[in-house]
Amino acid sequence: MTASRGKRRGLLALCVLGSLLFAALGAWQVQRLGWKRDLIARVDARVGAVPVAAPTRREWPALDGRAAEYRLLRRAQQPITPVERELEGLNLSTWRAALCGSEIGKGLLQRM
Repeated sequence: MTASRGKRRGLLALCVLGSLLFAALGAWQVQRLGWKRDLIARVDARVGAVPVAAPTRREWPALDGRAAEYRLLRRAQQPITPVERELEGLNLSTWRAALCGSEIGKGLLQRM
């Protein structure tokens, strides 16, 4: 009888341990889902934003990493072409659709 009780207790302990493990994994997945949704919302908010000038080296120490992540930057060294000026602020699908009719766009879209 003692061997049978020992097996039952061992099996019960294993089931409780497994249940606790799956509950912890479920809680972790819910936390991860919240983190992921927050990240997607932040990226979506930044993708549609108008590009801004890059901060200078003097401004780097004052930058807030969370506020600066996924920020679209304007190229400072190269002039903006008329096509880029027209397409500034558009999302990728609209950008591709706008380029389809232009000669420049046909070459760009083949590379994308």
